[in-house]
Amino acid sequence: MLGRWNRAVRLLVLASFSILVLGCPPARPAGGDIHLTVSTTFDDRATDDVYWHSGTLSASGSFPAAKLDTMDIGAEYAWDLLGTEPWTATTQQQMGDFVGDCNGDQCDPCTAEFSGDWNIDAVNLTMQERASGRYVFELWLGSSAPPHSGGCDTFLNDPYAWGSRLTVTLTGMDTATPTGSVSQDGFTVTVTKS
Repeated sequence: MLGRWNRAVRLLVLASFSILVLGCPPARPAGGDIHLTVSTTFDDRATDDVYWHSGTLSASGSFPAAKLDTMDIGAEYAWDLLGTEPWTATTQQQMGDFVGDCNGDQCDPCTAEFSGDWNIDAVNLTMQERASGRYVFELWLGSSAPPHSGGCDTFLNDPYAWGSRLTVTLTGMDTATPTGSVSQDGFTVTVTKS
């Protein structure tokens, strides 16, 4: 009788353990915030010696990591549905332009400079794939022109500003050290969790 009782208890414990293991939800991002920074470096002076651009541009934002698992696949979410702080852009760049009366006789080449931080007007995130700590989403960044910091005033050319749709992949979001990549050439993304 005692032997049968012990066997029944062992089977019950084993079944309970199996239910616990099988019933565990898939790995999810840990709590806290996710911080993303997307950056690009550009220099087209070799291909456009008139309206050239050279410098760096980055965008940064953060939102709760748990949001990655509550977003509907294919639905577009504005930044204020994800986090509480606007995304910001940062640049340090120069560009070629002209000063003077370019419809008349005097039209001289000049260099305009842009640097500083400013809020990005619109940020939208659309989740495309989600599985086992891997997330793929489209990130759309749209912003006004960066702060003019020196050189000539803009006349015929425009500085580089955000206006991009980027496909971002985050991996290892269920670990302490996630990584990120951008499918478009010339862009990088860094990701941290806090």
